[in-house]
Amino acid sequence: MKNIFVFNLKNSFRSLGFIFSIIAVFAFCIANMMILAWQCRNLDSLSAISASEAFLLRTDVPLNNMFRTLYVFLIVFPVGFIAYKNNKINITPVFKTRASAYSFATSEALTSFVSAFLCFFIPLSLSILLNGIVFSGEETVAFSYNYAAALTGDNVFQNSVSKGEPFLGLFLHHPQLYNLLYAFIFSTFCGILSMFICAIANFIKSLPIFLLLPVYMLHYIMKRVDAIVGSGNTDSLYLNVDMTDYIMIRTFYGKSLAYFLILCVFLIIFSCLLYIINYKKDVAGSMRIWEKLGLSR
Repeated sequence: MKNIFVFNLKNSFRSLGFIFSIIAVFAFCIANMMILAWQCRNLDSLSAISASEAFLLRTDVPLNNMFRTLYVFLIVFPVGFIAYKNNKINITPVFKTRASAYSFATSEALTSFVSAFLCFFIPLSLSILLNGIVFSGEETVAFSYNYAAALTGDNVFQNSVSKGEPFLGLFLHHPQLYNLLYAFIFSTFCGILSMFICAIANFIKSLPIFLLLPVYMLHYIMKRVDAIVGSGNTDSLYLNVDMTDYIMIRTFYGKSLAYFLILCVFLIIFSCLLYIINYKKDVAGSMRIWEKLGLSR
């Protein structure tokens, strides 16, 4: 399993898809920082935003809306198209016939997870450092919003499963660590989605453009369902089902940790099942070919 994992990981890091995605994420971070720096050019350090407020995953920064729409496509490039290419030219059956179902599925899943995780976590972590250099280190957010009703959820008019900003103490007292925590959460979820995409890619023989659709459709459907549920009866218990809200900062109320964990576990189990099904299918096909040629495993 280790050799297959190392081989797949090296292929991923050398691929144009991985390079494109990591550059695109970093470009988002730099562009967002430059826009905010331009907006604060005539303000003193007390009036300008702080370093923690300039983080890309915050819903109130200029490029957050665009990024939360496009990240579902950037997930596909690190390994999704590699899995499709390998499947199309029948390279993967060579490895599958020399490894157990568990070892191959595990190595392929780990490769997709690690590649996507690093693709997002590295640029987001570097952006936290750059924001600390460009903007003031004084955390004006903690002072300005310390008693804001939105942080504690006192302004919520709808009965919901949760209110206020998650991990509020860390948000107020250590906002940069809070940003780093969400960079980790965001990147981890992207890694899980990458596993999901890679598992689907093993079943696609043509039209790789369809690899861009599964995560986007999941994102869109959950967003639409959440909009419908959120606009319903305010007396009923509201649960935020928009998966992107769980990996962004300052989306506030209605979020359930149990729901998010169940979603992650479901995606992991479903992806692993697809890996094993595809493994058995390819091995069975390879064995039939070898038997016709009079060869053995």
